[in-house]
Amino acid sequence: MKKLRVLIVESDIDVTKSIRQTVEQVRPESTFETARSHMTVQGFLDPKDPFDIIFWGGDISGGDTLGLIAMARQMFPKCPMVATGTTLMDKQLEAGCDYSVVKPDMNIRELLAEIFPEQ
Repeated sequence: MKKLRVLIVESDIDVTKSIRQTVEQVRPESTFETARSHMTVQGFLDPKDPFDIIFWGGDISGGDTLGLIAMARQMFPKCPMVATGTTLMDKQLEAGCDYSVVKPDMNIRELLAEIFPEQ
């Protein structure tokens, strides 16, 4: 299976842990980066070093999450992006997310199987 490079943009540490644990169950060789602020996200968004998947929480400190999603979509047009926020989910999808999962019943395992079928 292909090793996944994962970015989790989320202010809630428990949600971050949940996403990471679920992805690791499906793809144990995955590597993770976590961003909890606007500045940290901007530091990770490098077209020369793309992620295989990005999970976007609803709110992060210091900036416009929807603007970051739109910017990431332009930089990484083929990268699957998953909205994990509850209050901004529709707007996250409009900004560029491809999928959504609802906290706390996130169906990440099924979503990964759909996005990355037996690679």
